[in-house]
Amino acid sequence: YVGMLLKLSVYIGIVHLSLGYILAIYNKSKQFGFKHGFMEKGGAFLTFVGLVFICYAVATNLVTSSPLPNDLYMGFIGVGAVILLIGIVINAKAEGVMKVVIELPDTVGNILSYTRLVAIGMSKAGMALAFNYISIGMIAGGLDGILGLIVGFVAFVFFQLMIWTLGIMSAGLHALRLQLVEFMVRFYEGDGTEFTPLKIKRNKTVSSNKNVKEA
Repeated sequence: YVGMLLKLSVYIGIVHLSLGYILAIYNKSKQFGFKHGFMEKGGAFLTFVGLVFICYAVATNLVTSSPLPNDLYMGFIGVGAVILLIGIVINAKAEGVMKVVIELPDTVGNILSYTRLVAIGMSKAGMALAFNYISIGMIAGGLDGILGLIVGFVAFVFFQLMIWTLGIMSAGLHALRLQLVEFMVRFYEGDGTEFTPLKIKRNKTVSSNKNVKEA
């Protein structure tokens, strides 16, 4: 099940990041036209897609117990290499060569970053299992009589509440990090009008006798 969950987390990351790249192209296309939007943001998306093809083929043959047939493996590598090369050329023209060199390993790291979703779940499951052994052991025979039952039950409730709280906090924080760092950085630029809901800038003040005075 762990391997299946790891694959699922990576697939979620690929879909999530793809949506971010598509939104980036859409935003730029809406502002400056599709050609400008694709030339500025499309190269990064093609680079991402090419790396996904290559990494999928390599990871399937190296990690899993059922590698791809040789023809299919070379097909994934070839298609991925072509898409990657096109993306690098477009991205280098828009962002510069050094930016492309930096973004290549960063893109792979962003995809693998989604495996933290599985790591969080597995760590909390391991903690729960260990604490269950401790508390149930106290109830079953660690202490004598009614005292063992009371202490074991209190320990069981305390440990479960602690894991429940940590699970909510860590899952929420890591999900927020993936949303802000991996996803929104693809398209969000933060320009525009400053959001100041509690600040009112007045240019003129109107008195009760209808006379207009400069503020």
